Amino acid sequence: TGGALISTLNEPSQTEASSHGARAARYTARPDGRQLTEIASLINNGSVRVVVAERFSFDATANALERLAKGHVRGKIVVEVAP
Repeated sequence: TGGALISTLNEPSQTEASSHGARAARYTARPDGRQLTEIASLINNGSVRVVVAERFSFDATANALERLAKGHVRGKIVVEVAP
């Protein structure tokens, strides 16, 4: 219960989120070099920590999607596009 339901694709269901005691919102990013530089700085100086749950090679993208389908992941699932 609690937390946030955030989607980058469609507006998430307020009703569904509310039934779990969460808030719902849609997030849309826009390219902004200045902001990306600031985010990189925050990560580099330790103000923001990125948690990687699992890494998959590009060839194993289907496995990464299966892992996401199994349920909540604490951290990010990373698909590595380049070696």
